[in-house]
Amino acid sequence: MRSLSLWKLAHASLSASEFSSAGQLARITATAVDLDQDSLLVATERKDALNDSEATVTIWNVSGEEGAPTLVTSFPTPTQLAANPWSKGTSKGTARTSNPEIVSLRVLPDSHSLVVITRAGDITTVALDDETPAAEVVGSVDGGVLGAAWSPDDTLLVLVTVHILQGRTS
Repeated sequence: MRSLSLWKLAHASLSASEFSSAGQLARITATAVDLDQDSLLVATERKDALNDSEATVTIWNVSGEEGAPTLVTSFPTPTQLAANPWSKGTSKGTARTSNPEIVSLRVLPDSHSLVVITRAGDITTVALDDETPAAEVVGSVDGGVLGAAWSPDDTLLVLVTVHILQGRTS
């Protein structure tokens, strides 16, 4: 067993007004550490009260020196309600207050990119070295993703999905 010690102590102040727009409050749903850049990446989600089929994911960079978050990128993503065919019976009120859409947020140090896996099944990457990072959907899992886990060396990814079998009639 290793002994852990505090390497650095830093803090940043995050206010709800920085993450809100047009009266819609966003909530922090995932974080990832970028050890190469010594920063914390924070993902916020904002769902439209009238449109449950899409959520807006915004990625912020919070580094200890600046104190204020800086915008990395923002992109729309389908929600679990819109992506999963078996969720048609879910009420809209339940969908708005359900689990966050982001299942996993991970920085891959070899490519210096951020991987966002959503409950709707989209696997999105963001190249952090680009001057204006943009989100790119590199894959999608039909039926959505319930959970995701990375190996310690970031070479393997395990996704948990649901497979619904349609009943047959004779």
